[in-house]
Amino acid sequence: MWQRQRNQLWSRHVARSFRAFGAGTTLDTSVILWNTEQISLGQGVSIGAGSRLWGPDAGSGEIVIGDGCNLVGGCSLIAAGRIELGRKVLIAWGASIVDFQHGTGEPDVPIMDQPYTGIAPVTVGDGAWIGHGAVIMPGVTIGRNAVIGANAVVRSDVPDHGVAVGIPARVL
Repeated sequence: MWQRQRNQLWSRHVARSFRAFGAGTTLDTSVILWNTEQISLGQGVSIGAGSRLWGPDAGSGEIVIGDGCNLVGGCSLIAAGRIELGRKVLIAWGASIVDFQHGTGEPDVPIMDQPYTGIAPVTVGDGAWIGHGAVIMPGVTIGRNAVIGANAVVRSDVPDHGVAVGIPARVL
């Protein structure tokens, strides 16, 4: 009970730093945040322990999380452009969504010092379920009520009500 109250107090404290922060939204105190002014959270969103929300630099895009979404914990949403989750999306422990790749064009420059490449928006439709440890890559659209299996690496679109599994993920 104390942990829930602590998370609610923390959420109220950080809410004003976000672009939008819906009523009833709760973040665990261990959530790692970056560029929250580029992040919009709908109503009743729950973001669990150890998750990361890394919004893009000011003016270059945003992360939008729809009403009723649940990021169980240890999840990463890292955007250079735009990531959008519809309503009631469930994301299991350790899943990641990224909308860019690291550049590799300069062989004598460390990867971390190279500019991002392949920036492309990621969209997850209403009611989708992203399984434990899954990775959603740049430019992917996950359809409404689709299921992404545990540890899948999704590099291409998944239709409404589709089920995708594997590395790389394929629709069953």
